[in-house]
Amino acid sequence: MTIALLLHGAAVLSRALPLHPTDRRSIRLARGCGSEVIAIEISAGGEEANGALEEAIGAGATRAVHVSDLVLGSSDAHTAGFVAAAAISSLDVDVVLFGTDAAPEYALDIPASVAFHLGAPFFTDVETLSPSASLDVDNNTGAGALELLLRRNGWLQTLRIPAAAVIGISPTREPASASNDSSTRPENEPDKAIRIETLSFDMLGIDPALIRRRTRARGNIVDVSRAPVTLHSLAALEELLRPSG
Repeated sequence: MTIALLLHGAAVLSRALPLHPTDRRSIRLARGCGSEVIAIEISAGGEEANGALEEAIGAGATRAVHVSDLVLGSSDAHTAGFVAAAAISSLDVDVVLFGTDAAPEYALDIPASVAFHLGAPFFTDVETLSPSASLDVDNNTGAGALELLLRRNGWLQTLRIPAAAVIGISPTREPASASNDSSTRPENEPDKAIRIETLSFDMLGIDPALIRRRTRARGNIVDVSRAPVTLHSLAALEELLRPSG
């Protein structure tokens, strides 16, 4: 099983940020399932924001991917989720994790958009996850299934699901010394250099002109090389097509 971790709650970064404790914990949970872990960071280009990716590698991630384009700096959550989903689809991933408190603005809108674009179920408040061999999915013997422990309204709930899901990991309840372990890489795993890969819009087959902007302006034209026109309602379309004078 391969698990992707969207660093910083899938937020689009404009500057480098360190690895969030919940992202570190997510790596540990994923490696505890015996899974490969792909750490994914999304940024608006400019200054290389690879600090958290390097920390994720040190914490046990087996692959690191940087999705970057200047256009993302003004994208809305739905569009950022579309880009993240395109990156995930290109990486042959089974499960997507994110830290529910790891986004700078503590928002879950981008991960929810990722789930929408992937057509995957969306879970939050997950405390732990582990492989499950007891779930019969389409006569499968349980391969590719997970058991989640969720906390809802103060109660703990166990849920067994097919692996194709977007899962929000809750903040750690462990002591600081446990949540800040330097690495969760198995001792018998060979020590090899992991190169940070970059995925551009061209590599993902995404036209920057299709990126919807984070604005409520009608018919807003953004000053970029291929300027898109964003329309948010039928009224905006009518206003744009109305003859002048």
